[in-house]
Amino acid sequence: MSHRTWGRSVLPRTLLRALTVALAFFSASLLPVASQTERPSEAAAQTGGKEMLVEDIVCWINDDVVTLSDLLIEEQQALAAVLQNTSLSGDALAARVNEARKMVLMQMIGRRLLVQEAERLFDIDAISEDLVDRFMERNQIATEEDLTKLLTNQYQMTRDELEDRLLLMAAPDYVIDTQVRGSLGVSEAEARQYYEQNKDQFGSPGSVVFRELVLFAKSDEEAAGRREEIDKLAATAQAGESFVRLVKEYSEAPSKTIEGKIGPVNPKDLVEKISEAAATLPVGQLSAPIRTAQGWHLIEVLERQDAEAPPFEEVARQCEDAVRASRFEAKYDEYVQELFEDSLIELRGDYVELLPSQYRSMVIVR
Repeated sequence: MSHRTWGRSVLPRTLLRALTVALAFFSASLLPVASQTERPSEAAAQTGGKEMLVEDIVCWINDDVVTLSDLLIEEQQALAAVLQNTSLSGDALAARVNEARKMVLMQMIGRRLLVQEAERLFDIDAISEDLVDRFMERNQIATEEDLTKLLTNQYQMTRDELEDRLLLMAAPDYVIDTQVRGSLGVSEAEARQYYEQNKDQFGSPGSVVFRELVLFAKSDEEAAGRREEIDKLAATAQAGESFVRLVKEYSEAPSKTIEGKIGPVNPKDLVEKISEAAATLPVGQLSAPIRTAQGWHLIEVLERQDAEAPPFEEVARQCEDAVRASRFEAKYDEYVQELFEDSLIELRGDYVELLPSQYRSMVIVR
């Protein structure tokens, strides 16, 4: 990390949202930060034109570095995440692992650029002190002496390295929040449009309870052969015969054991033709025969609760956040690309293929 020389000020409160997550992760997987080494050009100048490496460096990001050991650790964590969150196997799994691996280096460079922005924009000393205080509190460390012993004996790490590691995990979120999300303006018209298109997200989606009589007929030929049968049952029910009795005697669906009763369910969760009838049929009225992939259906709506949504004013902030979230990825990529273009990034040739193609022309390859 670069040396922190900014004046002390109040710790930005928005950063606190990122700290708890970072500290929870960090406490379980504390790893030492590799020391910086000279750029190839600097090393060559100091050794008479001969480049000498103190440690295997993947790339330099302004005054910071990514070491090979850093990269391998991140790749292992990315692989573990893929294996824990996928049911893929064979070639599909290999492709997913390769895709995840190719994102690792770019993510590492991006995090370091964001930390450097945090150092430029905010009181990094105050942030560092707060991070360490929270780390000590979470791990029940009473004194600086106890902290030094823990870092030395268990993690082979200095306090400065602890600060750097905590900053690497927490500071980027604050920069993203203030510089990216904070720049995503959303008008009231845009928020209202989102509200109208997604009312179900904010209130009750509505429900229906209905009774069904089903005659199975999976093929068109079978359905045609049973059309007369379902028409007769519909006419019998319309003439006043108990629909419950007809269901218990003639229905072929498992629901006949509970008198054909279904629900309450969201009409949108039903087969399209059944959903349309359940949503529009007057309560107590029997439908005409309905043909689906299962066969023929007669339904009677018993209860219906229309969808309800709170007024826009009550959920305006949620709508704004949702619209902002839909735009976030593109804005974040644009922001990181700007940081990339404004930075001095040198990359060893062996690792160029790990960068997305659009960024390769922005680095100096060694």
